Amino acid sequence: MKLATPSTSEADDLSLTTSEPGDALGWDSDPFDSDSKATLRLLQAFFTQYTSTYYRIVPQEAFMRWVYECRDKCQNELMVLYSQLALASAWARDDSAFARLCVNRAKHATDLKFGQFSLALVQSRLYLALYHQAKGSDDLSWDSGGAALRALSKQRLNTEDGCAMHGRDQSRRHLFGLSYEQSRECARRTFWSCFVLDVSLPCLLAFCAFRAERVGIVFDDHG
Repeated sequence: MKLATPSTSEADDLSLTTSEPGDALGWDSDPFDSDSKATLRLLQAFFTQYTSTYYRIVPQEAFMRWVYECRDKCQNELMVLYSQLALASAWARDDSAFARLCVNRAKHATDLKFGQFSLALVQSRLYLALYHQAKGSDDLSWDSGGAALRALSKQRLNTEDGCAMHGRDQSRRHLFGLSYEQSRECARRTFWSCFVLDVSLPCLLAFCAFRAERVGIVFDDHG
């Protein structure tokens, strides 16, 4: 599979590459188009668990509208979506063929995006770290979590200035069709979620990237 050249836009690769029929690693295809019922079932499981944790990154209403209405989801967006579906399958203990396909595609997507730093890559690695944690694979969770933290730091998303810079080019479409303000808040929440993961993984405690006493985590109940 040939990847499109990375752009400065977060929602890049708008012209999707094509996959061969039946390709289990065809992560550039929209799961909502191939199986909308299974996609919505897993997203319902995702948001049911998601709203009761600190890992609330995207506004649910706006995100679900994007899932239903967007017909040209880019590679970065699909990578995040497959990672969310993978995590939801672990939370819901769903071992269906569709769930396993989502897991494989999420892993393959993040592997192919190695070195192409973006907010989407941070989020995808974060969701996969949580997936491995839910499956009891602490070493794999540590590996994915550490990769998410490194990608986040590389883009300075662990600073307010870095989050403010994210998506500032308003002439381009932001991830999931979010507004600039929503996109900036999404970047902030990604940082907080990485912080929570950082201090929750036993293997990472000795190497915590953020000082807990300097961080106050506050999430409101609105998208």
